[in-house]
Amino acid sequence: MYVSAVSLAQTLLTVRFVPDSIAEHEATDAFTVVAHDLREPSQTVAALEGMRDVGEAVFVSWRGDQLVVESESGIELAIGARIIDGGPAEINTAELRAALNDRHALYLQENGYACKLALRLQAVRDLLYEQARRLDIKSAAHAPESAAGVLYAQHRQFVERLLRETEN
Repeated sequence: MYVSAVSLAQTLLTVRFVPDSIAEHEATDAFTVVAHDLREPSQTVAALEGMRDVGEAVFVSWRGDQLVVESESGIELAIGARIIDGGPAEINTAELRAALNDRHALYLQENGYACKLALRLQAVRDLLYEQARRLDIKSAAHAPESAAGVLYAQHRQFVERLLRETEN
């Protein structure tokens, strides 16, 4: 989950949490927590806003009568209030836009990585083709049943196996 929004009206804190991913097959509800008569409002809001601004994933749990929000980096915030309640809420437009932007950025990153891998694989294939060409030239100077001819033939077969393994 991530902190999506934080608001404080005197001692009434409202926090929206959104899921890690917004996909068809996953739970896509946001979750709103409302804390009435919040203890330490300024420190709580500052910590939650910091988690939101950094965009760190958070883990939410109960510890006694306090709601505990822990960030990926280990920052722990215990929210104490007279009453803490909440429930599921629909994802709003801003949250959906942010999730789609995150998904698009991830796609671009993975696509770039895949393109680099494809280029590296093609470079390896080019080396193998060059090696096969050189083997053909060298083996032409030897009889197929000679020791060198047998070794060149075996090496050529191995290079062909490597080429088959690197085919798309």
